[in-house]
Amino acid sequence: MERIMDGKSSHSAMRQREPIDAADRNQLSTLDIPSGEHEDIHFEDDSAGLRFDNEALAALDWQKIKEYLSGFCKTAMGQQRALRIPFLPTKTEIERELAQTQEALTLSRQRGESLPLSHIPDLTLPCQRLAKGGRLEADILLQFRHMLTSAEQIKRFIGQIKEELPALWERAELLDPLPNLRKEIERAIDESGQLRDDASWELGALRREVRSCHERIKRKLQHYLTGPQSRHLNDNYYTLREDRYVLPVKASDRNKIPGIVYGSSKTGQTIYIEPQPLVDLNNALRMAENDVAQEEARILQKLSQLTTKSLPHLRSNLDLLRDLDLIYARVRFAEELNANIPVLVEPSEGGFNLKRARHPLLIIKGVKVVANDIHLDHKRRGLLISGPNTGGKTVTLKTIGLFSLMVRAALPIPADEGSQVPLLTSVYSDIGDRQSIEQDLSTFSAQILKLRSILEKADEETLVLVDEIVVGTDPVQGSCLAAAILQELAECNAYLAVTTHYESLKSLPYEDERFENASVGFDLQKLEPTYRLYIGTPGCSNALQIARRLGLSDRLCHRVEKLLDTGTDRFERIVSRLEQQYEELYEERDRATRARQRVEKQMLTLQRKEDEITELRERLLRGEV
Repeated sequence: MERIMDGKSSHSAMRQREPIDAADRNQLSTLDIPSGEHEDIHFEDDSAGLRFDNEALAALDWQKIKEYLSGFCKTAMGQQRALRIPFLPTKTEIERELAQTQEALTLSRQRGESLPLSHIPDLTLPCQRLAKGGRLEADILLQFRHMLTSAEQIKRFIGQIKEELPALWERAELLDPLPNLRKEIERAIDESGQLRDDASWELGALRREVRSCHERIKRKLQHYLTGPQSRHLNDNYYTLREDRYVLPVKASDRNKIPGIVYGSSKTGQTIYIEPQPLVDLNNALRMAENDVAQEEARILQKLSQLTTKSLPHLRSNLDLLRDLDLIYARVRFAEELNANIPVLVEPSEGGFNLKRARHPLLIIKGVKVVANDIHLDHKRRGLLISGPNTGGKTVTLKTIGLFSLMVRAALPIPADEGSQVPLLTSVYSDIGDRQSIEQDLSTFSAQILKLRSILEKADEETLVLVDEIVVGTDPVQGSCLAAAILQELAECNAYLAVTTHYESLKSLPYEDERFENASVGFDLQKLEPTYRLYIGTPGCSNALQIARRLGLSDRLCHRVEKLLDTGTDRFERIVSRLEQQYEELYEERDRATRARQRVEKQMLTLQRKEDEITELRERLLRGEV
C-alpha cells in the first residue's frame, strides 16, 4: 500500500529523540511481546466489553504508537497515561475526547496557540502521603502551588475563548485552582522551596536567634585565629564537626587549648577541638536550631493539614491536567502525522472509508509514503488483497487494523478529513510467523488453530486480519479451505481483510457480494512495486514479466506462455491494463489534491492577513496606535 524509499523526510528531523524503532522496508516489524498459544487468545480491556487480541496488538505495533504519543506529553503523568491509554468502550466517550482534541487542533493550526501546560509535577505519591495523615516538606508543597497556578492559567486561557472551545471548556471548567490554599503556600514558602522567615512570627524570631548565635561564636573564634593562641593551630581556619564549631589544633599542642576533642585528621597531625569557652555558645546554638526545626515542623504540619482538606479537589485537578496533557499530545501527534479526526459509525451503519490513508509508523520512520483510499462497506465487508510480494499488502492490513485501534483510543488517524471508521469491539489478526516450536505445529496447523479460535468469537463488530490465508498445504485444497473459512466469517458478519496469492479466491467477489477484490500495483518497466492500492480489481503476480525483464531467455519464456492457461493469461493482461489505468487516474487525482491544498494554504494566509489588518484598523480607531 505504501511506498518505502531511502530518502528521509522532515519528520525524522522534527524529533530529537525517537521513542520507537522504525519498521523495516517491506513489512513493519512486530514487537517482541509474548503471545498466547494459537488456540488460546488473550485480550486487552475485556472487562470493558472490548476484545482486542494481544497477538493483534503486537502484530500491529500498538505499543510503538503509544510510545510515540507519550513522547509529546509535557508531564510525567501524561506520559504514563499515554503508555496506558485505554480503549474507550462507548461512542459517546470517544466523540467527547475527539471533540476536545479537534478544538485544540484547530487552535493550534489556525491560531498557532497551544494549551499552557507547565510546572505540573506528578503529585500522586504526595497525595497518598497526605491521605495517610503524613506531613509534606516545603519543596513538595511548593510543587502543589505550581500545579494550582498552572490549573488557574489553563482555566483562564480556555475560559477567555470558551465560545470557540466548548468541549475543552467543559473539562477545564472543572479545574479548581484553590486560591486560598495557593496563597497560604505562597505566603509561607519561597520560590526555592524554603520556608520564609515570616512564615510565622515565632519562626522569624527563632531564626534571628540562630543567626545571633552564629555571629557570637564566630567572633569568639576570631580571637583564636588572630590572637596569641593561633600559633597552636595547624591552619588559619575553623570548621564544623558533628554540627559544632571546632579549631584545627596541632597534635603536639593539644593540651594548649583546653576543650572537647572531636576527632583528628587522617595523618594524625591535626586534632579538632571545641574550645571550652565555645561549649556553652555551641549548646545555645544547638538549642536555637532545635527550636527552629520544631517551629518549621509545626508550620509544615499546619500547611499539610490545610492541603489535606482540599485533597479531593487536588486529585481531581491532577486527573484533569493529566487528561489535558494527553489532549495536547494528541494534537502534536496529529500535527506530526498530518492526521485528522475521523467520522465514527456503528458497524451496522457503515464500514471503512479511508481517504488517502497512510500507515503512521512509516511516517514516523521518515520514509515517503504513498497514500491510498481503502473501502470496506458495511454490506461488502470482506476485502481480498492480491498482487506481487513486497507491494504493500501486509501494510494495508496493518493500516486498517491500527486505525481501528486508534479510534478506540480517541486518536486522530493519518488520513484526509471525512475518513470513516466503524467502532469495532474486537480485532483479531494472523500476521507473521505462525510456526509453533513448543507445540510442534507447522505453519498450516498453527494458522488453522488460530482461525478456528477466531471463528468461535467473531461477530458483526469484529475485524479479522489474515496475511496469506491458509498456506503451507496443497494449493487446491488450501484455496478451497480458505474460501470456506472466509464465507464462514462472512456469515458472522465480521469485517475481513486478507491477503492471498490463490487465483481461485480472486473470483470469490464475483460469486459472493459480501467480498471485494483489491490489488497492489507493480511497475513492469521499473520492476518495482508502486505501493498503490486498487479497490475492485484482483492483482497479478507478474511472475513471467518480471522473469523476462530479469534476463530469462525468450525460449524459456515462450515455453511458459504455452504452458499457461489461455484464459488465465488473458485475465492477467486485462488486470495489468486496469492497474495501469488506475495508476494514471491516481496520479491525476494527486495532482488535483496538491493544487487544492496549495489554494487552501494561500486562502488561510490571506485570511490571517485580513484579520491582522482588521485588528490594526480597530486599534487605530481606538487610538491605541
